[in-house]
Amino acid sequence: MTYIEPLVALFKEKKYPVPKLVAMKKPPFDIEGKYAVFVPGASKNTKKWPREYFLQLAEMTYRKLNIKPVFVDAQPLNIRLSFLIDLGGKTNLRELAYILHGAEFVVSNDTGPAHMAAALSTPLFVIFGSTIPEFGFRPVSEAPVFLFERKLRCRPCSLHGKDRCPRGDLLCLKDIKPEEVFRKIEEFLSWRNL
Repeated sequence: MTYIEPLVALFKEKKYPVPKLVAMKKPPFDIEGKYAVFVPGASKNTKKWPREYFLQLAEMTYRKLNIKPVFVDAQPLNIRLSFLIDLGGKTNLRELAYILHGAEFVVSNDTGPAHMAAALSTPLFVIFGSTIPEFGFRPVSEAPVFLFERKLRCRPCSLHGKDRCPRGDLLCLKDIKPEEVFRKIEEFLSWRNL
């Protein structure tokens, strides 16, 4: 059994509709209006899309789509930009579930919150670096899930990622540009709003 199966089963139960789910908890702060969640963290460096790419994508999302970027992570991120909300290190899992569930979409590395968003049926855009979805790491969801990866001969370099890129260049991540992800977000939102 994978870690996601219990989550999917929990959220699919008809007696526990997601909006009333006991496992979620409204955080002690408000996020007003439409927002998207960005998850820049991961357990290994070879699974982390460059932070500056996340920030560029967040700014495009805010300026071109008028959707507020909300950054979440287990650790404080110390991002001080007026157009985004930095919740790094400020939420527990129940609050994170609440935030993910209310988002227009989530952009994440291959990490735990991506699977939570999938279980909550929040549209999801996942960036894969050193790991591959074919190993069973593809988030399972009833909502749309878009994957970004590069087919390189060096991928996967390990089952769960490494701290350092064996090639030394992280091409599997750096070659996925913010503009590419943004185009897919725009396409999805146009399709959803038809």
